[in-house]
Amino acid sequence: MEIKDVKEKISEIEDGLDDALVVEFARLNVNDRELVCYLTSILKKTCKKKKVWKSKNFLITLKNIKYGIDADNLRSKSGKDGIFLLDRNFTPKNKMQVKIFDQFIDKKTSSFKEIVAELGLNEENIEAVRVVSHHMRLLGICERGTDKDVLVLVNFDDEK
Repeated sequence: MEIKDVKEKISEIEDGLDDALVVEFARLNVNDRELVCYLTSILKKTCKKKKVWKSKNFLITLKNIKYGIDADNLRSKSGKDGIFLLDRNFTPKNKMQVKIFDQFIDKKTSSFKEIVAELGLNEENIEAVRVVSHHMRLLGICERGTDKDVLVLVNFDDEK
């Protein structure tokens, strides 16, 4: 998956995000595991408001889902791109934690439970994740199964 592929796929599905809560973005085979990635209307709305939707940095970061989740390296190391877990207990608390935990997973009025129900995910198996590039982080939730991972992207962070 390259940037042009990401841009094409975004163009194909973006209108669907006006009417649906989640839309499938990609199905990839990464390390002999299936990775299904969904984008949300929340992500589109937030990114459009901040003028990063379909920006070069957004596309580059979204492309990095191709690295999948490395079960041997679940935490982000400096300079490495990919999908990594976000820890609830990291201190000092950062903006990514606030966005994914306080403003989404734990917030009673967010669409977290609706998304989980719509996709048939098990809420107890959900982990907070970030898709990392040098330019930006895309924030989401992930259910890691025995042979398939489901990634749902809901927000972004572009602070250095």
